[in-house]
Amino acid sequence: MLVKLPPENECGCAEYKYKFDKTKLSKAPKRLEQLQTQLLYRMNEGCGHCVYFIGVCDNGEIKGITFEEITYSESVLLDMIYKNGFTLVNKQDIGGNNYARIYNICRLDQNVNIVL
Repeated sequence: MLVKLPPENECGCAEYKYKFDKTKLSKAPKRLEQLQTQLLYRMNEGCGHCVYFIGVCDNGEIKGITFEEITYSESVLLDMIYKNGFTLVNKQDIGGNNYARIYNICRLDQNVNIVL
């Protein structure tokens, strides 16, 4: 079981999110636009692929969150993925007693084949 990842890098295709906070997003609708822009940035950094870690702090600590928090956070991420026409390729649980997940996201072009 993973305990810690390297600290998040400002560049590259990996984004760490502890969680998407329902209260903050409902009070600040512009925040969702910022998150969409961030997803596009990570996708461009990865040349059509990015990886999101939910339940993980910026320092790489796999802290995990509750079932309700992971369910909400995943719904926000999936909404952003589908609104951009991206595809969730797979997800993997990495948390111990709490929920933490890795999401692999791709921009599928007509001429791209993905082999898993």
